[in-house]
Amino acid sequence: MCLCTPGIRTPFCGKPGCEWPDRDKQDPQEDFNPVLISVLLFCPKCKGQHIDRGEWATKPHRTHLCEHCNNLWRPCIFYTLGVGSIGATTR
Repeated sequence: MCLCTPGIRTPFCGKPGCEWPDRDKQDPQEDFNPVLISVLLFCPKCKGQHIDRGEWATKPHRTHLCEHCNNLWRPCIFYTLGVGSIGATTR
């Protein structure tokens, strides 16, 4: 859980001072290997394209943070990967 959103299960935002407070105590279901679905993601608020980079390009997650307007949203119930174009691969 991100410290910026206490009480809400959101991914770590990466902002200075924010951290995973109880990383070892998290839900054991998060240890499974879900399938990442590569999709073109656009923020529902500002319509900016969202592309996962760095650690988030391979880490399973459902909640995305817009780098343009800081809107936090969940596009669907599946683990998604925001890519620049369809057909992009992850390593």
